[in-house]
Amino acid sequence: MRTSSSIAIAALCLPLALANVTRAEEQTSLHDDFLTSAQQVKIGQLITSRYPPLTNVNFSVAIGNTVPESISIQAFSPEAEAISPKLNEVGFIVVEELIALVDKQSRKIVSVFPRWK
Repeated sequence: MRTSSSIAIAALCLPLALANVTRAEEQTSLHDDFLTSAQQVKIGQLITSRYPPLTNVNFSVAIGNTVPESISIQAFSPEAEAISPKLNEVGFIVVEELIALVDKQSRKIVSVFPRWK
């Protein structure tokens, strides 16, 4: 009987484990390819030359995190939007040596990459 109950528990847990794997894969695929490396460099150069970085922020700059309301999300210039049409959907913040692309509606970070000097 003990084996039967272990099998039953495993059978019940398997769908939950698979659902978590699927969600993780979906999150990765949504954000990994937001911009190509070449686009990141071009955007990074444009931003770095025009926007000083924020310092001493009290949140973690990471994909999926929400930018606090107290932080202004910058809009991309037409020059930057010409590099990638996806930039119409997001704004950005510059924090120390990082650039974070932020969904305008939810304020969630969708991509993070280094500033280029």
